[in-house]
Amino acid sequence: MSVAHAPSDAALIEAHRRGDAGAFRVLVDRHMTATYRCAYAVVHDTAAAEDVTQETFVKAWRHCAAFDTRRPFRAWLLQIARNTAIDWIRTHREIPLAAFPESTHLLDASIHSRDTPAPLTILEQREAAQEVRNIVHRLTAGVRRILELHYRHGHTFREIATALRKPLHTVKSQHRRAIAQLRTKMTNPSTT
Repeated sequence: MSVAHAPSDAALIEAHRRGDAGAFRVLVDRHMTATYRCAYAVVHDTAAAEDVTQETFVKAWRHCAAFDTRRPFRAWLLQIARNTAIDWIRTHREIPLAAFPESTHLLDASIHSRDTPAPLTILEQREAAQEVRNIVHRLTAGVRRILELHYRHGHTFREIATALRKPLHTVKSQHRRAIAQLRTKMTNPSTT
């Protein structure tokens, strides 16, 4: 199909409304890059921009019936992307490293128990805890948020997905990648 004969956005929306599933795919392909760039310009994070882009197209698909085809589709879509990116920032604010539980208070409490570890063991545990905090600090804010909600607050992945308005599989995969990064960096410090 040549560019001169490519259907307009309005024609594709009308085709989508009539049940042509491929019409919306053409709109996605046509506007994916611009939508991603718009999202990235607001969130400044690759993974977040991908999530925002996906959510933007889902919202556009859901509300396509209400779209006025006399108006430019791209402007409408990019406004959805901007608003979705701003919402993402509001719900994914940077979590200060101090928000993660300090393991040192657990170590201090162990001093008073009968099975008091040797001072060297306590020092090694504190160093390991600090190393974990340093590695976690280098993760993206969104991934740190998932780790905090799961490990500090005890939320399930489903609860986290609902709270962050992300698909469950996205939350689980981001968690798995974060844990894999932590393991790799803990077992091979030269990768940090």
